[in-house]
Amino acid sequence: MSQPDVESAYAHCRDVTRASATSFYYGMRLLPRPRRVALYAVYAFARRIDDIADGPAGAAEKLAELERARGQLALLGSSAGDPVLAALADVCRNYPLPREALEELIDGAAMDVSGRTYASFDDLVVYCRRVGGTIGRLSLGELFC
Repeated sequence: MSQPDVESAYAHCRDVTRASATSFYYGMRLLPRPRRVALYAVYAFARRIDDIADGPAGAAEKLAELERARGQLALLGSSAGDPVLAALADVCRNYPLPREALEELIDGAAMDVSGRTYASFDDLVVYCRRVGGTIGRLSLGELFC
């Protein structure tokens, strides 16, 4: 499959965001177009990771799929045929996106899949940073450059 053109890739990410993120989508629409489409790409990738973690597959299959997603990040920009990764690669070229946050998002999803529990608030902090915190850092990296 050939690499999608960037505009088509961003359009796909917009459609993913529109279909699954009611309030996020409407809030993003207020941003200037370059930042808006960049956040659509970030959201579409995060949605993909969340869908893997929350999907119907067994834990072992989910963890394997999350590792495949991690491998795709390592090759970002050469993932032929994947519009989400094509758009995300373009975002990474144009904004100071903290790429480690993308991997931490996968780490947080893996924590969900493994069924890990937290005995104290301090134990929970790492999970919160990896799940909710990564989205904040990715959004700030895109917006405030």
